[in-house]
Amino acid sequence: VTPAQKTAVENCMDALGIDYVDPPEGVLASSDVGNVSYCCPAFQPTMSIGKPYKIHTPEFAGEMKKDNVHSALLNSANLMLALAARLYTDDEMMEAVKRENLAMREAAEL
Repeated sequence: VTPAQKTAVENCMDALGIDYVDPPEGVLASSDVGNVSYCCPAFQPTMSIGKPYKIHTPEFAGEMKKDNVHSALLNSANLMLALAARLYTDDEMMEAVKRENLAMREAAEL
């Protein structure tokens, strides 16, 4: 995640009234994004479900069946829409995201 990506996500979460919390160190989620971020910017923000469970555990799976998780899913959908709108309408932010992603890709080629 580049600084511009983090800023874009933080700004959108703030506008939606969603608290942004830096995720803890380590692997937090699985993804089907693969190496997409080596070709173009990829956003994968995390959304709290209100519990500190690690993913792919019985506790996490059990929590997915509870009503409180529905608000996290709605927040995630709203964040995706807000982020897309922000990047589509804010040329300066989009250029910063592209520029930093390119620099990250070039550094990874070393």
